[in-house]
Amino acid sequence: MKARIVADGMRRLRATGAHGAAKARIQAEVGSRHAAELRIASWWRRLWIQARMRGEVRRELEREFSPSALYAAHGRK
Repeated sequence: MKARIVADGMRRLRATGAHGAAKARIQAEVGSRHAAELRIASWWRRLWIQARMRGEVRRELEREFSPSALYAAHGRK
């Protein structure tokens, strides 16, 4: 089968187990870095820290699985 470049490659990639495993690993790493700060933070500060953590996770995932990369699909159609 011939590989094709597909427009929805990032969506397909997010559906794979590798992406989910990488996201879980990154979330655990980021969570452990901020755990002490989250324990003593006020409610508003905790919301801000969680937003910052989501940004860190998103940037790390984009570094590993770039949304601007070209993705090849193997299969029919």
